[in-house]
Amino acid sequence: MPNAGTVLDALDRCDSSHTAWCIGCPYAMYKGCYRFLIHDARAIMLRSVNHVLSIDEIIASDFVYIEYHQNIIVDNSVEACGVGSRCTGKEINLLLRDGWSFDFSQTFLSKDYNVTWRCWRFKPTDEERKLAPWKAAQ
Repeated sequence: MPNAGTVLDALDRCDSSHTAWCIGCPYAMYKGCYRFLIHDARAIMLRSVNHVLSIDEIIASDFVYIEYHQNIIVDNSVEACGVGSRCTGKEINLLLRDGWSFDFSQTFLSKDYNVTWRCWRFKPTDEERKLAPWKAAQ
């Protein structure tokens, strides 16, 4: 299995409707290459440990799962979101979904991180959520 960097590069380049982008892709030699790529990406995800992300990890990500706590929108809900380009150390801009696409953005304050909201690399299980304590409000 290729390393994570190779798989991520292939995922970034892959668009089955534009075969010109396949030049240089390590999966291009396989018929149905996209299935092989997805298989390897899934294996890498399964090897990765899910955890509550740091602010720096959120800023470096394209896509995260946000979890709300204590009556913020919906108690203890988790939803997928994109990471916006206007993130700083004090404010995190997340692209939230309403239906099938990312429809609106919301800015969250870093000072409230892990108090009223937090982000995960992958969608957390109920057990992962229980094992990761929230900080107390200050």
